[in-house]
Formats: sequence, structure tokens, C-alpha cells
Amino acid sequence: MLEAAKRLLKERYNECRRKVGDKGYFAHFADEKLHHSMQVFGLGKYIYKHEFLNKTAEFKGIALTSVLLHDIGRFKEFEELFKRSEGGGHNVKYDHSQLGYEMLKDMPEFNDVRIILPIKHHGHLLEDFYSDEEYKSIEDDALKNEVEEILFLVRDADKMANMYFFVDAKDILDTMLYKIDVAPLSDEMKKAPISEKVFSGFMAETVINNRYAVSAPDQAMRFLAWLFDINYRTSYDYFEKHKLLKKYIAFLRYYQIGENDSFIIEKKIKEYITKRYEQLKG
Repeated sequence: MLEAAKRLLKERYNECRRKVGDKGYFAHFADEKLHHSMQVFGLGKYIYKHEFLNKTAEFKGIALTSVLLHDIGRFKEFEELFKRSEGGGHNVKYDHSQLGYEMLKDMPEFNDVRIILPIKHHGHLLEDFYSDEEYKSIEDDALKNEVEEILFLVRDADKMANMYFFVDAKDILDTMLYKIDVAPLSDEMKKAPISEKVFSGFMAETVINNRYAVSAPDQAMRFLAWLFDINYRTSYDYFEKHKLLKKYIAFLRYYQIGENDSFIIEKKIKEYITKRYEQLKG
């Protein structure tokens, strides 16, 4: 199954690149999403190795297939956005998670709720997953639990890959902050202070909606707040091993965030991780 998933990923990437050509935004993000998919796959294997003991080979193949194909809908999204841009219309939103779900649901080889439901909800609020009628209709409790386990694996691997990428990507910050339907952010907005809504959401230990992140420091806080939505101890181990908190604090200080605020942010994360380690013990 995994080999078939790898072929599908490459086929969809090649088809997308053929359609969008070398047009900057679309070509760049198609390339980046192929690279990101492989990064998330690698992290998924790392988390799986430490968290999923005594599972069958079949379960492993299914779980890692869902991880690898989690962003398969991105290529359809880029194709549609490209067509809109050629016609002068940008202001349309696509849910790449839903697009991936719909595509794989129509493919017998991948139409397994343990693959398609984690893909459908890897970027959604967990409330959306638990209220999903397809998930709720699963009568087998063991199967239902496997869907949830794989969803948490996909979400953790995706978030950790993105968190690592962000603090290593200052040179492409313009691209990351670019929104297709608006002008690029001004230098003033890139270096604006952390907004009150973002800071208060962070201190309340909530995930921050992208629409509220209007500056580079806001974006860093949005990524850092993903720690409040991590499910496996190994994911926190990865964060600690790669000293990502230190890198995020350095990023914020680079954008002139004050010493007091950076201390509060660092303290909050350290305390939260300690609390989560205790909750995940054993």
C-alpha cells in the first residue's frame, strides 16, 4: 500500500506542476508540498516507532499511508487557485483536507476510514472530527480507536514538521506570509508587535486561527501554539531534542519582541510541556 501511495503522491505532484507551469507562487508551493509530505512521512515513522508498539504490519501500512497522503488535496487546491488567478479571481477558499478525502474515497485501494478520516480532519478542530457522522457511525470500538490514533499521528507529524520548518525559514518569510488574494505584508506589519488576540489566545493554551496572525511574530506564535494540540510524548521529545523553543524565542527576539514577553512565552511553554509529560506518563 505504501508503494502505491508514493506513486500516487508523485503522480499528483507531476500533474499539478504540468498544469501550473513555472508560475512563482503555485510552482513554489507545489514543490514545497511534495517536500513537506516526505518530511511529515519521516516524522510519522519516527513517532510511530516509539508510540505504536505491538501493532500489525497492516495497521502500520495504513497509518503511514494516511501520514504520507495527508496533503494530497493540496495539488488540486493549487490547480483550482491557478485557474482562478488566470481568470482574475482569487477570493475563493478550498479545503485541501476535504479535497484529499474526496479523492481517496473514490479510490478502492485507499478507501479505508483509517486513511481517509485522518486526512479529512488533520487540519480541522478536533470537535469537527468527533462530530463527523461517518466517524460516529463506526460501530466497532476497536476500529474507531484506530481512526483516532492515526488522526493524532498525522496531526502531530504535520505540526512538528511545520514547526521545524518555520524557524528555519526566515529567508522565505515573504512567501510564507503571502496571501494570494491580498498584497504582501509591509515591512512595518512584518515587524509589528504580537497582537493582543494572538497573545491572549496563546496564554489561554488555545490553537490560534491564521486569520488573526497579521505579522511575523504573530505567525511564530501561531506555530508555537500548536504545542497545545499535540497528542504523543514522542512529539514533545522531538520538540525538545531539536531545541525548537530556543529557536522560536530567538526568532521573536529578532523581530524585537521584548525580553519580558519572551520570558512569559518561554515560561508558558516549559510549564505546559512539563504538564503534558505528566499526563502522558506510561
